Order: sequence, then C-alpha cells, then structure tokens
Amino acid sequence: MSVLSSIPLLSGVNLSYDSFHAKFMSMEKVQYLYSACKEKDLDLLVLSALRSPMDLMFIKRFQKVGKLQVKLQKLLPYGNAKKNNIGFQYPSFDKSIFSRFCPNKDKIIYLCGQGFTSCCSSLVFDCESKRFFSPTLKGYLSSGFYKLISRNSFGSIRRRFKLKGLSYSPEHSSPCVMCTYLFKNKFGAKL
Repeated sequence: MSVLSSIPLLSGVNLSYDSFHAKFMSMEKVQYLYSACKEKDLDLLVLSALRSPMDLMFIKRFQKVGKLQVKLQKLLPYGNAKKNNIGFQYPSFDKSIFSRFCPNKDKIIYLCGQGFTSCCSSLVFDCESKRFFSPTLKGYLSSGFYKLISRNSFGSIRRRFKLKGLSYSPEHSSPCVMCTYLFKNKFGAKL
C-alpha cells in the first residue's frame, strides 16, 4: 500500500501474470495487490499471455480474486519464448499490420530503473539504447520515439525509415514484433 501511495499521479497498475509468471508471485499476492488498488481507487489490469487454449483455464483463477480486468495477449517471441520457440504462431503474414498503430500509443508506462515509455516489449527490455524511454515524463513526451509511434502507423514508420525490400514472416503480423523489426532494421541489431 505504501508503494502505491508514494507514486504521484498514479492512475492504475498493470500486472503481467500468466502461467510463466505464476512461479514468481502467488495468487495471494495478486489478491493483496487487487485489494490495495481497490482501496486506493486505482485500476488494476492483468496482462496474461496466451500460448495455447489451456492458458484460458489458467486465467479462471482470477475470478476468485475479484472483478479484475484481464487482457489477453498473444505470446510474443522474445526472451525465453523466442529461445524455446513458443511464441504465438500466426498462420501467414497479415499485411494489414501496416495500417495499424502501436497498441500503447496513447499510454505512458513507468518502468522502474529505466523511466517513462509507451513500449512494454523488446525495444525497452532487449536493447542497449536509451532512445525508447526517458527518466522524466516531459523528456519522454518530447522524444522522437514518442512522437513517431504516437502519430504513425507501422506502414508510415516503414516509409519514414526508407525500409523497402524487407522480407516478412508470419510473426511480423504482431504489432510489437513488427515495431521491433522496423527499428532494428533502421538502427542496427543492438539499437
């Protein structure tokens, strides 16, 4: 409770919790976080990765906690998921991705130890560059990265980066995978 109270202008909490994260946090701790958020009148959103239909059974556990908002997301091929080849399998490349925008383009996230960003994917977790976040909210809102992803579709970003002739696989149908792919092709593998 004291941690939540110590963050000024906090409007909500996102918790990644699924079959991968369950070994690090008990359901009792999820209940405690839910109660603390409810007491502070904060929204709690649980993000849960899907890799198979069995994961739908896993999320039923949240019904015992309370009226939680649960958002399902397809398991992205990053980190151990990529190493173990267990990301969500798209049947083919979906070209409509080029008309889509970053799903977090209207959200600001604070990542402990890094700063403010809109990205909760590979660009901030698997790169060495600091271009995707800022230690201050004002700095982030004036950053080139924020301006680019909050105003442009992936097709527009591809054109701005002058990335013609790239090949795309089915996994590039995911917004986060496409975004990372475009930035890595523009700025290099290490970003």
